Amino acid sequence: MKRSTLLLSSVLVLTSACSVSEDELREKAGDAAVSAKRALDTAGDSAKKAFDSAAEQTKQLAAKAGEKLSDTVLREKILAGFRLVAGLEHERIEVIVEKGHVTLKGTVPTQIDKMKALGVAFGVVGTMEHITDEIEVKG
Repeated sequence: MKRSTLLLSSVLVLTSACSVSEDELREKAGDAAVSAKRALDTAGDSAKKAFDSAAEQTKQLAAKAGEKLSDTVLREKILAGFRLVAGLEHERIEVIVEKGHVTLKGTVPTQIDKMKALGVAFGVVGTMEHITDEIEVKG
C-alpha cells in the first residue's frame, strides 16, 4: 500500500510538473506568436510602403518614356511628311518636339515652302495651337 501511494504521489508530482511546463510552454508560444505577428505587421507595412513607392516611381518613369516616345514619333512623322511633299526644300528645317509641342525652326527659299512645312506639321499634330513657327523665308 505504501508503495502504491508513493508511486501514485510520484505520478501526480510528475504530471503536475508536466502540466506546468505545458502551460508555460503554451504561454511562451503565445507570446512568440504575438511577437512574430507584430514583426510581420511592421515588415508588411514597410514592404507595402516600399512597393507603393516603387510603383509610383515606375509610373512616373513610364509616363516620361511614353512622352519621349510620343515626341520622337511626332518628329519622325513630320520629317517623313516633309520627304513626301513634292518640291519642298526642307533640308534646313529643324523639327523640335517637346511634350507634344512642335517647333519648326530654320530657313526655306520661298513662302510656299514655309506653308508646305507648316501644313505637314498641322497634318500630323492636328492643331496649330501645338506648333510654333520659327521658319524664315530667305530666297
